[in-house]
Amino acid sequence: TYHMSRVVHWMQNGSVAHYPTYNLPQLFHPPFAEFAILHLQILSGGDRFANLVQWFSMVGSVLGVSLIAQQLSANARGQILAAVVVATIPMGMLQSTSTQNDYAVCFWIVCLAHFVLQSVQTKLDLTQSAKVGTSVGLAILTKSSGYIHAFPFLVWLFLAKLQQSRFKLWKPLLVVVVLILALNLNHYLRNLDLFGTPLGTPSNFTREYKMEIYGIPALISNIVRNLSLHVDIVRYFNLQGVITPITGLIEKLIRILHALLGLDMNDPRTTFPDQSYQVPGISFDENVSGNPLHLVLIAGAIVLFLIQKRLRTQKLLLTYGLTVIGAFLLFCIMLKVQPYQSRHHLALFVLFAVFIGVVFSQALNYRIVNILAVVILVSSLPWAFKNTIRPVSTAQNVFNM
Repeated sequence: TYHMSRVVHWMQNGSVAHYPTYNLPQLFHPPFAEFAILHLQILSGGDRFANLVQWFSMVGSVLGVSLIAQQLSANARGQILAAVVVATIPMGMLQSTSTQNDYAVCFWIVCLAHFVLQSVQTKLDLTQSAKVGTSVGLAILTKSSGYIHAFPFLVWLFLAKLQQSRFKLWKPLLVVVVLILALNLNHYLRNLDLFGTPLGTPSNFTREYKMEIYGIPALISNIVRNLSLHVDIVRYFNLQGVITPITGLIEKLIRILHALLGLDMNDPRTTFPDQSYQVPGISFDENVSGNPLHLVLIAGAIVLFLIQKRLRTQKLLLTYGLTVIGAFLLFCIMLKVQPYQSRHHLALFVLFAVFIGVVFSQALNYRIVNILAVVILVSSLPWAFKNTIRPVSTAQNVFNM
């Protein structure tokens, strides 16, 4: 409804200026991924290469995550496991051949995580500041969720360098801020001119995304409901013939929890659209697919980290894990739960893949790590072949359509 249609409008108009349309997301949403598609379409004379923006973003994220794992002292096996985890995220596999922008923003956040770690471990000079500022600027120029994902990493960098540089910190910070503004200024000005705000979010879209109540009960509600989008582990392994799926039970438990919290599970102040929340089953749709096995892997990595002292004493790994968790909590504090929320979780799963790779490679026998990597790869194959929109193995597939 907006990714590809805005590209053709820009081509038709010979300009990226805002234009008359009933579909306002075509105008105010950040445009970087579509700018890239725009160039591919003009240069190739068609849309044949449009999905390469997301595909190369996935490849870049796989490589970037392996590099971050190395920065956090992972051995080769840990780096490979982290890369395998990223490459097999169901939502990521489905999105990697689409023209959406969740993997595109994810790539810039991976770049940011790498450069923040680099800056924390060495020196935040002007070159490093330029890398950090460019990563943040391109992330938020790609998708608004970039603000949320980037913020905890910027806080980490600021606190780490404040202890070292103190008053000298203003120079690299200025470089970061200037680059963020420089990359986004034109889009801010277009939105400001038409909508009156730099983000350009009309009131109805504020109602769709922005939380209307805050507090511990609302936060608990959002944490639980966001996690519940990725719980259909039984159908993930296609075991529903021998094991009853747990989605119905989990929804009942969530309903009971909300009664104790004094909230409606479908409270319109925390949910959009009205009455839309439910614990979903497994899906091959790039808009709503969950990542059940990868959620289990994250939980397992956190447990192993907590029970093994030699992992807990790795300060850099601890801080990295807390930063990614902080991004998730910020997400739950700021945004309503929607049926397609799992799209916005993609960057969090990609970042957590680093944590999984480092922890598992250090805490488990290498044979177990190898077996785990094979299980992850094999279990992900259905998402490679049964994409609802672009299937490979059905009668009507991407080769004959």
